[in-house]
Amino acid sequence: MDPCSPNCDYDYEVKVGNKEKDMLIAQLNAHIQELEQQEKNYDLLNQKFRQLQNEYSLLKDNKLRLEYELKQRDEAYNKKIGDLREKTKISN
Repeated sequence: MDPCSPNCDYDYEVKVGNKEKDMLIAQLNAHIQELEQQEKNYDLLNQKFRQLQNEYSLLKDNKLRLEYELKQRDEAYNKKIGDLREKTKISN
């Protein structure tokens, strides 16, 4: 009788089962690390996105302010030109 036959099958199954478990654990660990890296990448992109939103808001506000100031200057110059035209009509 083969001394290994009754126990060898069981030992082989246990070893194969343990190898499969070890491979599954390794795959799961790799997947966890990949997900953690993706989460870090997402956080960085989200932070950059929020910075861009903030910069956009500041630039938009600055543009509106400059447009308002330009409009005020144009109105003041147009008034001054109108006043000067009135003065030249009166003096002629």
